[in-house]
Amino acid sequence: MTTRWDDIRLLADMIEAEAEGREIDRRQADLLAARLAERLPGIRASMGLVRHRMSLPLVG
Repeated sequence: MTTRWDDIRLLADMIEAEAEGREIDRRQADLLAARLAERLPGIRASMGLVRHRMSLPLVG
């Protein structure tokens, strides 16, 4: 079982990779953000923004 910190680190790595122009598994990022939002109400709004970003079409 992964811990919340494992999920946070993985999601952060995915966001950084996307920012660098590398392809990521957007579905996995969305699922991680949803799981974190459910487990950690204090970051729910931020995870909502991540989920919104992962739902946008790729540009470029």
